[in-house]
Amino acid sequence: SLTYLNLDKNIIGGYHSNYVQLIFTPEGPAAISEMLKVNKTLTSISLGFNHIYAEGGIAVADALKTNNTLTSLNLDFNKIGGYYDRNKREIVPTPEGLAAISAMLKVNTTLTSISLAGSYIQAEGAGYVSEALKTNESLTYLNLEENKLEEKGAAAVADALKKNNTLTSLNLNRNYLFDEGACHVAEMLKANTTLQTISIAKNQLGDAAKMKLKEVADTRIALQL
Repeated sequence: SLTYLNLDKNIIGGYHSNYVQLIFTPEGPAAISEMLKVNKTLTSISLGFNHIYAEGGIAVADALKTNNTLTSLNLDFNKIGGYYDRNKREIVPTPEGLAAISAMLKVNTTLTSISLAGSYIQAEGAGYVSEALKTNESLTYLNLEENKLEEKGAAAVADALKKNNTLTSLNLNRNYLFDEGACHVAEMLKANTTLQTISIAKNQLGDAAKMKLKEVADTRIALQL
């Protein structure tokens, strides 16, 4: 039976016509959702780099409220939390996608790994991630790399992880955290007793912030700066 499915780089959720006009194809993620609602063998699915927008994220999240076999979900570099409008030349937030992922994580008890790198989460979306982490008791791995969380987003995630006691690995690389965001992470590490590895590289941290993180992590946590 099939247990792992890799559908990376298939433009499932949409594409740009003539490199400018955005064309949504929600029927792609909808089909994936319907499959996940009835499939009983898949334990891992990778949907990275597929132009899956908020509507597609909502569809996938809906399926995983009832699916109880999938343990690993990769949604890297999709547009679930927002997208870049090439005409307006600005990021358009779509928090409804992240709200759906958050709601799913509050009730799903089988996912142990979720990767949301490059999903346009930003500070607002981090609030939804935070709310999920406060109640989820199955996730052990979370990848939030390259989401422009900044200090506010780091504070939200750190606050949740002061209470979460199941996550063991966290990736916060490339999030413009700077020293202020790193301070929130350091305070979280003082309270959290389950994290074993944390990556916080490429965040423009100063020497003092790096030293503080190292002191708090000590030998208990594998720290990547």
